[in-house]
Amino acid sequence: MSDRRVPRIAQLASAPLWGRFSDHYGRRPALLAGLMISAVAYVIFAYASTLSLLLLCRIVQGLGGGDDRRRPGLRRRLSDPKDRAKSLAAFSG
Repeated sequence: MSDRRVPRIAQLASAPLWGRFSDHYGRRPALLAGLMISAVAYVIFAYASTLSLLLLCRIVQGLGGGDDRRRPGLRRRLSDPKDRAKSLAAFSG
């Protein structure tokens, strides 16, 4: 399995859970939790000495990235209406 597919599969699996978490606790706590999980993935990456730990890092990274679909909504909400297109374009990718 490709290195790029692993986090996407984990992201696909965790997206419904992130949706429920976001509905129950709100967007901001969901984003903060996702960022904290991503930080854990970076720590695993920093100390990974085997290929299996690197794979675990990518899985954890995907689980933390299941909240990616809420980020544009938060950017829309926090930006001024006249600068909204500019702020969304700056972070699209």
